[in-house]
Amino acid sequence: SDDSLLVSVSTDCGTSWTRVYAKGSTQLETALVGGGNPFYPSSSQWRTETINLNYNTAFLLFRFTNVGDYGNSVYVDNINLDGIVITGFESESEITLFNLFPNPTNELLHIEIQNRNNKFVLQNLLGETLMMKNEVPETLNLNHLAAGVYVIKIGSFSKKIIKK
Repeated sequence: SDDSLLVSVSTDCGTSWTRVYAKGSTQLETALVGGGNPFYPSSSQWRTETINLNYNTAFLLFRFTNVGDYGNSVYVDNINLDGIVITGFESESEITLFNLFPNPTNELLHIEIQNRNNKFVLQNLLGETLMMKNEVPETLNLNHLAAGVYVIKIGSFSKKIIKK
């Protein structure tokens, strides 16, 4: 099967990503499993992978992507970052649980989110950045925008809004 594991990094709060690791199929498997049975690795079936990261930045996001082709499961454990100081982890749910209302809107859009310390970007459907802030605003005045569909990005997550 073509099951794959991808690792990407972002230096701009998730606006863009650079793939630093990609393995799949026989490059990724550590044991032959047949008969459609689920695979659960034993201690001898783990291996060490190393990714060299040479980024001179104070902020680096990591994204792990499992591309499944119905082959089996991908297991990732014991992630070690050497030579850098880790200041904190942000769970995906802290960002993904944001609400935009009313949507559609005529003028004011309210943004409900638990953690406002995230990069905020407003883009049109061509991907052009119309507004960028280092913190998520509580409300957004859209009266200067033409009617249409726009994209709000908070961290690496995005939602579409409709301006009437």
